[in-house]
Amino acid sequence: MEFHEAETLWLECQPIPGVQYRPNDPVEIRGGEHAGQVGSTVALLALIPEPRYLIELEPTGEDVEVLQSQLESV
Repeated sequence: MEFHEAETLWLECQPIPGVQYRPNDPVEIRGGEHAGQVGSTVALLALIPEPRYLIELEPTGEDVEVLQSQLESV
């Protein structure tokens, strides 16, 4: 699947194989520089080597890039 296809499906909240989160899903970051912070998914940035998302952190509104394996649903 081409990334632009996946991005469109993601924005439409359609299932994408291997992609766990949808737009505005609340998440906690489990690993990396921002571990322990919570936020919501704003964009799907990549599929390979694993899904990567833009996460808007609460309460600051800062946007950070996080791999799917570093996220957990809240």
